[in-house]
Amino acid sequence: MGLVVVGAAVFAIVAHAVPPITNEPASPPITDEPASPPTGTTTGAWPPPRPRLAPYLSTLNLWGGGILQPGALVASDPLSSTAASIKSELARVGINYALYQSFQMAAMSDRIQGDAVISAYSFEMLGSLSLFHLDALGGTDAWIAAEFDGGQGLGIDWTTQSPDTNIGAMTATDYVWWADDIFISQLSWAQSFLDGRLVVIAGVVDQTNYFDTNAYANSGFGQLQNRAFVESQVLPDPAGTLGFNIQWQPVDCFYLLVGASANRYDGSEAFNSDLSPRDLSALAEIGFVVPDVAGLGPGTYRIQPFVVSIDGDMGGGVGFNFQQQLGAKSPLGLFGRFGIGTETTAASNGAGAVAQASGGLALLSPFADKGPFSAANNDYAAIAFKWTRAPSSPFNIHDDEFALEATYAMQLTPTAVLQPDLQLVWDPASSPRDFAVVFQLSINLRW
Repeated sequence: MGLVVVGAAVFAIVAHAVPPITNEPASPPITDEPASPPTGTTTGAWPPPRPRLAPYLSTLNLWGGGILQPGALVASDPLSSTAASIKSELARVGINYALYQSFQMAAMSDRIQGDAVISAYSFEMLGSLSLFHLDALGGTDAWIAAEFDGGQGLGIDWTTQSPDTNIGAMTATDYVWWADDIFISQLSWAQSFLDGRLVVIAGVVDQTNYFDTNAYANSGFGQLQNRAFVESQVLPDPAGTLGFNIQWQPVDCFYLLVGASANRYDGSEAFNSDLSPRDLSALAEIGFVVPDVAGLGPGTYRIQPFVVSIDGDMGGGVGFNFQQQLGAKSPLGLFGRFGIGTETTAASNGAGAVAQASGGLALLSPFADKGPFSAANNDYAAIAFKWTRAPSSPFNIHDDEFALEATYAMQLTPTAVLQPDLQLVWDPASSPRDFAVVFQLSINLRW
């Protein structure tokens, strides 16, 4: 039975829960993108066209689209074709979505609890329903944005076991291990104004869909899996609570995000979460999208101030996030995140660390141009290192936790990726041991 579970874990998920950032190096065209609705005066058309947004804002909001990635080891298969056909038909009635699924297996050394080998299934679904387009107000579009997450342990109770809890680490080594059967991370009204230069979102909001994104390291579904490389553990960016998000991109090279959400979270009471100033996280992101940095190619640089209130106690901090291509035509990129906060901000919904620094190198489509593996033009390879300062806790033994991760994602079929992943963890925060090794193998599906 264990071999069956491990075998299932060899087949799990694909790329990137958030679409590639505006200045990501060009990737192969997606071949099954539904035809765009007619342009021009579209007031009253049904379904309305997908919102026309400023370049960077479109990467944050236009979920879904084509899923058939070229260059796979198996060029086509019935499952991928069926998934693409379903998406195309739903797009005709204004429904667009991206469904990410993962079958994961993890093997750990130097545990403080649990089994040496564990497996799980998890999913994330991002979707939108187009509501209307008006040519008035400088051009405005409205849509419903939703996100559902969940999964199940395979032969284990995944609310009590995960790779990080089993080794005593404070930073998740596999940041698609939700430990919930299903929950609503987002269900909100979204509307654009000024011909797509301004977007306002309100309702139950997952702020991680908009803040702290990065083209080279942004999702555990097919990229680096340690949470420190998916998002900052310092930034208070809640999910599943009432809040709002405002996005403004007046010119292509600059954007501003402002958001606030309730800190209290109970998955069964998301719509009743209290937006009181006594329990609130507010954050901003100032971004500079540079087409070419000193001849290296495109780069994006982000400054992220934030403030948190928990039971009336205030705290604040700042984060930084950057991505930089290393060569005008190079698939190699450099990325990093840094954040510093307080004990108060570390206790907020979406955070967990007093300070953190992470960064590394990533290869997007590393064999796209030449060589014996030139067909594998949608693969991903990366190596990265992180440091995390833990908050004060009677359960913490080490104040500073470190980890090194190396991963490779291989496109098996147009919608499936095989990903082996190795992590070395030094001084896990709540472990008396000084070192642990985690090997993870996943099959990622993008439908």
